[in-house]
Amino acid sequence: MKSRAALFEASWLTYHRGTALVPGGSGWPGKAEDIADFNIDTEIAFFLKEAKEAAKEVIGNAALMQNTAKDCMDETVKTDEDKYKMSNPYFAQFSANSLEGYSEILLWRAYNLLDYKIVHSAPFYIRVGGNTGFTRQYVESFLCRDGKPIYTTDQYKGDKSLLDVRKNRDLRLQLFLMTPGETLSPNM
Repeated sequence: MKSRAALFEASWLTYHRGTALVPGGSGWPGKAEDIADFNIDTEIAFFLKEAKEAAKEVIGNAALMQNTAKDCMDETVKTDEDKYKMSNPYFAQFSANSLEGYSEILLWRAYNLLDYKIVHSAPFYIRVGGNTGFTRQYVESFLCRDGKPIYTTDQYKGDKSLLDVRKNRDLRLQLFLMTPGETLSPNM
């Protein structure tokens, strides 16, 4: 919570600099003597430092799940296992029955119809999209590999096919957006 609040404050000060929404900005309703020692750059740096330190405290030394995904630009398959998305530990964790063994998972709830009389369909939606798939707006929100949105870069390869949409994009989009010919496991 501290990390998120500090990041919000740093972002607010950064993007509203010079407006009435930030102390000392044009039209700010406060008194000049109330902010005599105020330096917006110092405040932004302070809040960013606090956000980083609080996030680091939560993350600690937890090992992250290995993502073995190959960049979609590399169309060659190295081994038989590489053909199946469920062989990627990072991808498979999103359909795991229990998240107890995953150190990077901070909060989760066990769903078991027999023991808890509770069930959900999240793995189904993650695996097959619940027959709805991802919305175009969601897919377009992923940045290109150069860190820019699709409308400000020449890395975007268009949307004539799902393979084009995935090229040069964030590896998570490449991993989770199924395209023709991909399979989850030898049984699926």
